[in-house]
Amino acid sequence: MTELKAASESEESKRLPARHGAPWEYREFLELVNGIKCGLTTTQLAKLHQRTSGSITAAAMRLIPSADKPESYIHAVDVLASYMREKGDVDLNSLVQAICPAPVIRKCAVSARNLTLQPTPDGQQSTSGAGNLQAPNKSHELNVYTEFLADNATDADVLMLVTAAVANLPKERDRNALEMRLGVDDQPHTLAEIGEEWGVSGERVRQIQERGFKRLAARARYEGTYGSALKKLLEPASTSTDELALWLFNTVRFDFVIPLRLAAKFILRTAGFTVQKVTEVAALLPAIERSHKAQLRKQNRNRAVMERTESVITGWLNDSEWPEAIAPPPPTEQLSNQRLVNDSDIAGDFYSEKLDRMVQYESGLELEILTLLERSEQITYYQEQPAVIPYTFGGRNRYYYPDLFIATVDGRGLLIEIKPTDRMALSINRVKSNAGRAWAHARGWGWLVMSLRHTLRQVEDYQIPASIVTLLDNELKEHGVITWSDLINLRAQHGLKRFDITAYVIQSDAEFDGAYNIKPKGSCVLHWQHSEMTHCPPHARVRE
Repeated sequence: MTELKAASESEESKRLPARHGAPWEYREFLELVNGIKCGLTTTQLAKLHQRTSGSITAAAMRLIPSADKPESYIHAVDVLASYMREKGDVDLNSLVQAICPAPVIRKCAVSARNLTLQPTPDGQQSTSGAGNLQAPNKSHELNVYTEFLADNATDADVLMLVTAAVANLPKERDRNALEMRLGVDDQPHTLAEIGEEWGVSGERVRQIQERGFKRLAARARYEGTYGSALKKLLEPASTSTDELALWLFNTVRFDFVIPLRLAAKFILRTAGFTVQKVTEVAALLPAIERSHKAQLRKQNRNRAVMERTESVITGWLNDSEWPEAIAPPPPTEQLSNQRLVNDSDIAGDFYSEKLDRMVQYESGLELEILTLLERSEQITYYQEQPAVIPYTFGGRNRYYYPDLFIATVDGRGLLIEIKPTDRMALSINRVKSNAGRAWAHARGWGWLVMSLRHTLRQVEDYQIPASIVTLLDNELKEHGVITWSDLINLRAQHGLKRFDITAYVIQSDAEFDGAYNIKPKGSCVLHWQHSEMTHCPPHARVRE
């Protein structure tokens, strides 16, 4: 009988959550409040804290001020959630400290650093930290440094906010679809390309994409998420649809590698704007783009503009990496666009007087650079998407399409990759750069990676302040990774500039992934492979 009772008790203990009966501490109360603020149910909170539902409701009851306590524990979580909504400015730390004094902890002890994202079998994301607590993405995002995001984020942070918001979507299918459309590996995919890879129709991919956008918009309601930070950043322009459209145009054309209207949709839906508002704004973008093109054409007739153009082109040529033996460029008739691009993937085109044909571009950044090449008297001709170059990254063989080839009047050829400055640091882009440089030099051509603001050589030659190098070295040595949330905190505390971070990653050869996480050199193997492209197989013309 005693043995049966012991066996029964043993089976019962196996069914109880891991933290059943453990004392509630300040940190766990704070996690509970954050979870309730995120809208989690009692069942979800119980799983999160590894406690019983009764323990969760009892803890919630303790947190409710005496005047607002319900008669029954059953509705304690809902009552506490309602209380926090009504008292919008309630100090959560004070709420917890009223029943549990805060321990003496080092600054930022409760931070994104303590909540390391780990994948779970169902494709959701959980976090682990002190006390073996697990939390969903919303709770993790609340640990992003909201004060910095609200007060110090700039237009230059838009792409990172969107990328981070997408990376934190809990549903793997939604996340993958949006990442492929956004081009987090710098290779945006069409709906048809994703459908072919997944074995579904393009329409099905579109439905998954729209579901992902809907979830992005919903998450922007929660204070402290990436979406809410982006929403605050857009507030000054959001009072007028015209102003918002113009702001989007000026932001997208410098930093995004996807079509204007798709980029605008990513930004607005991440910031919580409705589908109707997105449609209204998107309808204004073509007219803004046409006006911008007209302005560029007008500038072509301005001598002062021409002089500035030649100065810029000279700077690019000086910053290019040239081989020891320079060979002449091939005749223009031997060059052609090596990537078949779907219409939905193109931001626009224009008629080139220099080439006597239509020229396609895929981003505002490309349009700006093509316009300069069109004006310059130093450039004889140019060709978009001129080559297919194989490389290996992450254990996969891939194909890379550099953006431009230009021929100069002094008989040199130059292969060019156009990248926003921040994205030059991504590990996958540095692998592509290695492959592109070797491929170009083997043909006697120069190699250049650039944005409108900087060239790769300028980033490599930049003198990073010694204090910043030491700070980032120590962070990596201590923690093994610097997440984007950590970078935000470091920028706020130490005044780091985005350019400092980009230069540090490139100069130290650190790993830098699409979610903007920095890891020490050697965390992953960066590969490129060199081969002849004359007889590239047909399937190589589909982007990875």
